[in-house]
Amino acid sequence: MSTDGGGWTAIQRRQDGSTDFYRTWSEYKQGFGDPSRNYWIGNDAMYKMTKNKNQELRVELQSFCRIETYAQYSTFYVGDEGSKYRLAVSGYSGTAGDSLIYPHNGIKFTTRDDDNVNWSGGNCAVLNHGAWW
Repeated sequence: MSTDGGGWTAIQRRQDGSTDFYRTWSEYKQGFGDPSRNYWIGNDAMYKMTKNKNQELRVELQSFCRIETYAQYSTFYVGDEGSKYRLAVSGYSGTAGDSLIYPHNGIKFTTRDDDNVNWSGGNCAVLNHGAWW
């Protein structure tokens, strides 16, 4: 939380495989897990934190070999439930590569029981065994 001047809030943490992220719309809406290990803050909480549209997003990744990379976005917000928690990100910088602008920017959130992406290959949350945009 002290990276780049601090003030960050963890919205997701995936430290090990002890928490199942293959969950329902309701569970992702409310949030689940242990913030010190494996965690999802909840889509409602993300919407409330970002609704003024002046937030940044920083994604920090560490490989099993302890190689660290990051992706930072100068603009980040998530819509309300009525918008299906539509994601908006822009202004990438970092070392991890930009994996959110395409194909995730502007996309609605999808869970195993609520598919909001019209993709001919099926429900992405089912195929990837976890929810995302």
